[in-house]
Amino acid sequence: MPMHFCGKMTAGLFPLLFLFIARVLIAQETNGKPLAGGAVITNMAQFWELPSEEKDQLHRIRMELLIYYCDSKWTVFWGQSDGLDTFLPLRGIPVPLRAGQKVLIDGFSLPVNQEVLWDKTTVKILSESNELKSVSAKGRLFDTSTLDKHFVELEALVDSQRLISTNILRLDLLAQNFNFTANVLMDQPETNPPDFSGNFVRIDGVYSATFDALGKIASITLWTDGLHFVVTNGSLGSDSRFTLPITSSENFATFDPNALAHVQGIVRSQQPGQAVTIWDNAGQIRIYSKQEYPLQVGERIEAVGYPAFQGIDRVLQGGLFRLTAGKEVGPKEISDGHSKLRLADQVRGLDQETIAQRLPVSLEGVVTWVDPRRNFIFILDSSGGIRVMRPQNPDGRRLRAGMLVKVNGVTAMGEFTPAITNATVRQTGTMSLPDPPLVSLEEAMTGTEDGRWIQMRGYVRKSSEETNSIRLQLVAPGGEFIARIPKDNTLRTLNGSVVLVRGVCVVTANARRQLTGIQIWSPEVSDVQIEQSAPADVFALPLRTLASLRQFKQMLQRRPLDVPEALNNLSKMLRRIIGEHIYLRIQCADHLPLVFADAVNFEQIIINLAVNARDAMPRGGPLTITADRVVIDAKYQEREPDAVIGTFVRLSVADEGSGMSETVRKKIFEPFFTTKEVGKGTGMGLATVYGIVKQHQGWIEVESRPGVGSVFRVFLPVAEEEAQKKSESGNGRIGAADVQPRTIFLVEDEAPLREMASMILKRLGHAVVVAQDGQEALSLWPQHRGKIDLLLTDMVMPGGISGRELADQLLRESPGMRVIYSTGYSMDLSSSDIKLVEGVNCLPKPYDATTLIRMVEKALANGNGH
Repeated sequence: MPMHFCGKMTAGLFPLLFLFIARVLIAQETNGKPLAGGAVITNMAQFWELPSEEKDQLHRIRMELLIYYCDSKWTVFWGQSDGLDTFLPLRGIPVPLRAGQKVLIDGFSLPVNQEVLWDKTTVKILSESNELKSVSAKGRLFDTSTLDKHFVELEALVDSQRLISTNILRLDLLAQNFNFTANVLMDQPETNPPDFSGNFVRIDGVYSATFDALGKIASITLWTDGLHFVVTNGSLGSDSRFTLPITSSENFATFDPNALAHVQGIVRSQQPGQAVTIWDNAGQIRIYSKQEYPLQVGERIEAVGYPAFQGIDRVLQGGLFRLTAGKEVGPKEISDGHSKLRLADQVRGLDQETIAQRLPVSLEGVVTWVDPRRNFIFILDSSGGIRVMRPQNPDGRRLRAGMLVKVNGVTAMGEFTPAITNATVRQTGTMSLPDPPLVSLEEAMTGTEDGRWIQMRGYVRKSSEETNSIRLQLVAPGGEFIARIPKDNTLRTLNGSVVLVRGVCVVTANARRQLTGIQIWSPEVSDVQIEQSAPADVFALPLRTLASLRQFKQMLQRRPLDVPEALNNLSKMLRRIIGEHIYLRIQCADHLPLVFADAVNFEQIIINLAVNARDAMPRGGPLTITADRVVIDAKYQEREPDAVIGTFVRLSVADEGSGMSETVRKKIFEPFFTTKEVGKGTGMGLATVYGIVKQHQGWIEVESRPGVGSVFRVFLPVAEEEAQKKSESGNGRIGAADVQPRTIFLVEDEAPLREMASMILKRLGHAVVVAQDGQEALSLWPQHRGKIDLLLTDMVMPGGISGRELADQLLRESPGMRVIYSTGYSMDLSSSDIKLVEGVNCLPKPYDATTLIRMVEKALANGNGH
């Protein structure tokens, strides 16, 4: 449950104020004046269904509750009242309760920011050890309509466990191929609780689900009141499925995909909660498993699951794995144990002395590049890519990219990395080349990507024609690289564009095999994707979506800003954005000076950092935002070159999430850099924060450790004394042009962006109607027809109705309405029948607060946004 504190002001003054109000109202009751509503509340459903005008009034409550779960530290519990299951976040009731007790709650209650403030309330235990009847969740883990907030029983595998406090044991569970958690409350603080890891358990507790912006299940948590509700039913070590005969990866093609297979091998890599890659005696197997138990490269494991082919990959679906006996080994030891090398990465892992022995190689893969003179080809197999020199095709067919082939040859040293030579290459089929990983120039310059199928992003500085290809010179963060693509007339206008190029990474080297450059060889013209046509300012290319440096500086509405007040105003929206699984704490030092900052951009800094922290804690955890005053001197500046001498307010945003390596930490503020899956992140969130802070003459420091968490520290300069005095006489409202308050229809499917835009527009005085897609917008339209002044809609949305289609329907009934389209795609691709002009009727995403304000004010002032 998110909670909020902000210095002594909110932690002390506000609760006391509400208690004072409560006592006044109670005193009024004794004088014969009735309480709000008149009736006594007997269950929480009545409480939350009160009319909005009564929400902030005192109410008499007398309720019997059967306890399912109670945490006296957080003062929250679940239980059953009048046959209804309910959740109660409390304050001011220190009575320790436990599951199975029936209690009577008698007193007065006031709803405050989704919490309940109690006064003059007593809790009386009516009976002990009542039977708790659980609902079975077997086979219907995702039936939230039946299970949410109910006391349930389910069976699961305990993947791992850890103490998250002195009296709460967190179990990471796996059932129905889904990861979820159980928070088990222990009667007494224990430093060595029972170890359930690797065991199958039956567990009872209160089921609680959270949902993402599209309504899909984001997380499931089970709240369990006591270790006695966790019963061990077996373990992976005794699982009979691991007694099946062992299947080799070379037999996957003939194995029944509906039959369970048992495999063994040596760990090559792991993505916890997603997949484990192993080598067996015949090749590579990718095991898709939701288990998050950490494995080390070289460990021996066995797994059970359902075998399948995915392109060139042998995979095991729905896998469960466990460690097996045997010493850890390395790639060379794996290779030495077989008569033939079966994988590209096995060959690449050999030293020069071993390569010179011309060991036999037999592998299967897909052709990714063919030399026009046919002197060599590149092959991609399930482990990686490799160069094949002097290929011979006995069938006489001309080799081309996309052919599935079987290669037999011997090891040799290539121009930079090991290769295969004297190889016979036989076609076995065809396939589309897979989507490659996005690689930065810095990663490519290590040389490890040589021969692999990758994609890179860059700005085209120059293009020129060569004999068999077009040569592109591209600029990327850290330097330049070359791309070679087939000749095509449509590619002559690439200069000045941002492109995504996929192809084979080829390292150029000198005679001593020292890396001198990176090239990408693309087999098809379609392997070049234009992301942005030539931007006006080449050097500001990475910050293009943030607006140019000069414009951005001019748009800032900087004024003295009260940090605690700004954080208090933002806290409610932050809770909605981060979700209930994140525990929010905001703490401000006393007597903080004002900072000289733009209010909406300050809020965007906090929102972006909070979203980043939320994504680092998919299973929940604490998010702490603090603010204090610091004085920077010359000695501090020596340690932190970006620091500036003077007095600053330091904002710290700390999480206990996955953390990051030093390599990732150094790159997090680079535009487009993201560690998320394709389609899950733009890589602009932290770059936006960096740009805003720099324009406020501040800086950012980041501290992070893998598995421990991260702390982002933002330093903002304090306002001068004269400016602070001036601020005290002002009203603190966001500076804006003289635009009368209007009604704006905001349609946006991305929840964080929707929340931020709505908040900004409301702060400007506008009324905002919000919908998450076109379908919802059409359902809301009849209530607001004729009242909408401006439609701000995403161009591409789920649900089958685009922004253009929505606007067309609404404009037929309200032709005077202005329209602004928001899009994260190229303006040329977003719509073929409407001219989108940036700054007029098109708002490119991601956008900052000042860009939004400027466009809305312009549209409303001009009376024409469509």
